Amino acid sequence: YDFENLEFKIYNRWGVQIYHSNNTSYLYWDGSVQDGSHYVSDGIYVYVIKGKRVNMTDIIQKVGHITVLR
Repeated sequence: YDFENLEFKIYNRWGVQIYHSNNTSYLYWDGSVQDGSHYVSDGIYVYVIKGKRVNMTDIIQKVGHITVLR
């Protein structure tokens, strides 16, 4: 499927948003805090991907978790 208006967000365990991207062509997170100079600690992080299919009106949202281990 082709999507538009994609949003990709990452939250820490306290619900604080630590990453956000509106790049609709490439959803990617390298483990840094908002593309900053430091990386997150080991742990579980929640992701939310939201967008809509081209030529459709319904917004689709997927939620899951990412485990960071180094």
